[in-house]
Amino acid sequence: MGFFSDALFGKRKRIDKDKLNDYQKPYLKMVDEQEDIARQMMNPDSRINMQMRQRLFQSQSNQLAQGSQQMSRLAAQTQMSPAQLAMQQRMMTNTNMGQFGQQTAQLAQGQFGQGMGLLQNVMGARQGEG
Repeated sequence: MGFFSDALFGKRKRIDKDKLNDYQKPYLKMVDEQEDIARQMMNPDSRINMQMRQRLFQSQSNQLAQGSQQMSRLAAQTQMSPAQLAMQQRMMTNTNMGQFGQQTAQLAQGQFGQGMGLLQNVMGARQGEG
Protein backbone atom coordinates (compact mmCIF):
# COMPACT_ATOMS: atom_id res chain seq x y z
CA MET A 1 0.00 0.00 0.00
CA GLY A 2 2.90 2.36 0.69
CA PHE A 3 4.06 2.25 -2.89
CA PHE A 4 0.62 3.09 -4.26
CA SER A 5 -0.04 5.89 -1.78
CA ASP A 6 3.36 7.47 -2.56
CA ALA A 7 2.69 7.14 -6.28
CA LEU A 8 -0.82 8.58 -6.00
CA PHE A 9 -0.36 11.25 -3.38
CA GLY A 10 3.34 12.06 -3.53
CA LYS A 11 5.80 11.99 -0.66
CA ARG A 12 4.53 11.68 2.84
CA LYS A 13 4.45 14.92 4.77
CA ARG A 14 6.97 15.28 7.56
CA ILE A 15 6.54 17.39 10.66
CA ASP A 16 8.96 20.28 10.65
CA LYS A 17 10.24 20.45 14.23
CA ASP A 18 11.82 23.87 13.70
CA LYS A 19 8.49 25.29 12.60
CA LEU A 20 6.77 23.83 15.67
CA ASN A 21 9.47 25.30 17.90
CA ASP A 22 8.93 28.72 16.28
CA TYR A 23 5.23 28.47 17.08
CA GLN A 24 6.08 27.63 20.70
CA LYS A 25 8.49 30.57 21.24
CA PRO A 26 5.86 33.12 22.40
CA TYR A 27 4.39 30.58 24.82
CA LEU A 28 7.82 29.65 26.20
CA LYS A 29 8.74 33.33 26.56
CA MET A 30 5.56 33.96 28.56
CA VAL A 31 6.27 30.98 30.82
CA ASP A 32 9.84 32.23 31.36
CA GLU A 33 8.51 35.66 32.33
CA GLN A 34 6.05 34.15 34.79
CA GLU A 35 8.84 32.11 36.34
CA ASP A 36 10.97 35.23 36.68
CA ILE A 37 8.13 37.10 38.40
CA ALA A 38 7.50 34.16 40.74
CA ARG A 39 11.16 34.01 41.73
CA GLN A 40 11.25 37.78 42.29
CA MET A 41 8.20 37.56 44.54
CA MET A 42 9.91 34.86 46.59
CA ASN A 43 13.15 36.84 46.90
CA PRO A 44 12.94 39.32 49.82
CA ASP A 45 15.71 41.46 48.28
CA SER A 46 14.06 41.80 44.86
CA ARG A 47 13.03 45.17 43.49
CA ILE A 48 9.33 44.30 43.83
CA ASN A 49 9.59 43.46 47.52
CA MET A 50 11.88 46.38 48.29
CA GLN A 51 9.36 48.79 46.74
CA MET A 52 6.49 47.24 48.68
CA ARG A 53 8.43 47.53 51.95
CA GLN A 54 9.28 51.13 51.10
CA ARG A 55 5.59 51.95 50.53
CA LEU A 56 4.71 50.25 53.81
CA PHE A 57 7.42 52.23 55.61
CA GLN A 58 6.17 55.51 54.12
CA SER A 59 2.63 54.68 55.15
CA GLN A 60 3.74 53.89 58.70
CA SER A 61 5.81 57.09 58.85
CA ASN A 62 2.80 59.13 57.76
CA GLN A 63 0.61 57.48 60.38
CA LEU A 64 3.24 58.13 63.03
CA ALA A 65 3.52 61.81 62.05
CA GLN A 66 -0.26 62.25 62.11
CA GLY A 67 -0.51 60.52 65.48
CA SER A 68 2.22 62.75 66.87
CA GLN A 69 0.41 65.87 65.67
CA GLN A 70 -2.85 64.68 67.21
CA MET A 71 -1.06 63.88 70.45
CA SER A 72 0.48 67.36 70.53
CA ARG A 73 -2.94 68.96 69.95
CA LEU A 74 -4.46 66.85 72.70
CA ALA A 75 -1.61 67.78 75.04
CA ALA A 76 -2.16 71.48 74.34
CA GLN A 77 -5.92 71.18 74.89
CA THR A 78 -5.66 69.22 78.11
CA GLN A 79 -2.56 71.02 79.40
CA MET A 80 -0.62 67.77 79.57
CA SER A 81 2.90 68.08 80.96
CA PRO A 82 5.81 67.77 78.48
CA ALA A 83 6.96 64.60 80.24
CA GLN A 84 3.55 62.99 79.80
CA LEU A 85 3.50 64.06 76.15
CA ALA A 86 6.95 62.56 75.57
CA MET A 87 5.89 59.32 77.25
CA GLN A 88 2.68 59.09 75.20
CA GLN A 89 4.56 59.78 71.97
CA ARG A 90 7.18 57.17 72.81
CA MET A 91 4.50 54.58 73.55
CA MET A 92 2.77 55.43 70.28
CA THR A 93 6.08 55.15 68.39
CA ASN A 94 6.86 51.77 69.96
CA THR A 95 3.39 50.47 69.10
CA ASN A 96 3.66 51.80 65.56
CA MET A 97 7.10 50.24 65.02
CA GLY A 98 5.83 46.91 66.35
CA GLN A 99 2.96 47.06 63.88
CA PHE A 100 5.40 47.91 61.10
CA GLY A 101 7.52 44.86 61.92
CA GLN A 102 4.46 42.64 61.97
CA GLN A 103 3.16 44.05 58.68
CA THR A 104 6.58 43.62 57.07
CA ALA A 105 6.70 39.97 58.15
CA GLN A 106 3.17 39.41 56.83
CA LEU A 107 4.12 41.08 53.55
CA ALA A 108 7.16 38.85 53.12
CA GLN A 109 5.18 35.73 53.96
CA GLY A 110 2.36 36.69 51.59
CA GLN A 111 4.72 37.49 48.74
CA PHE A 112 6.54 34.20 49.21
CA GLY A 113 3.24 32.29 49.21
CA GLN A 114 2.04 34.05 46.06
CA GLY A 115 5.39 33.39 44.40
CA MET A 116 5.14 29.69 45.27
CA GLY A 117 1.64 29.53 43.81
CA LEU A 118 2.78 31.21 40.62
CA LEU A 119 5.77 28.88 40.44
CA GLN A 120 3.43 25.90 40.68
CA ASN A 121 1.49 27.32 37.73
CA VAL A 122 4.76 27.65 35.84
CA MET A 123 5.60 24.04 36.61
CA GLY A 124 2.25 22.99 35.15
CA ALA A 125 2.90 25.09 32.07
CA ARG A 126 6.36 23.54 31.70
CA GLN A 127 4.77 20.09 31.66
CA GLY A 128 2.71 21.21 28.69
CA GLU A 129 5.83 22.25 26.76
CA GLY A 130 6.60 18.72 25.65
